[in-house]
Amino acid sequence: MLNEAFKLIRLFHGKTQRELAEELAISISYLSELEAGNRRINLEIISKYSEVFHIPASSLLLFSEQLEAGKGTEKMRVAVAKKITTLMKWVAKQGMLDHEEGRKEAR
Repeated sequence: MLNEAFKLIRLFHGKTQRELAEELAISISYLSELEAGNRRINLEIISKYSEVFHIPASSLLLFSEQLEAGKGTEKMRVAVAKKITTLMKWVAKQGMLDHEEGRKEAR
């Protein structure tokens, strides 16, 4: 499920596979295989994702575990997905607020 979590995080941040592959210093095909679950995700890749997205590695693993836990029952999966989506929206909003404050300070 880590592969699915990585893909969702990339999509949430609006990055293409090409953009992310460049930031991770890996090939696009390798990234594609990671996201498809055709390659194992190692600690080095987890660390790179952590750096690129400014997310602790432990949070990446927790997000992945939550996706896996949601597979058991549809009700649980929907509940977890809603909570994660709400959290991701809040984080995005905070980032936009920080960006707007930076623009105000620059004026």
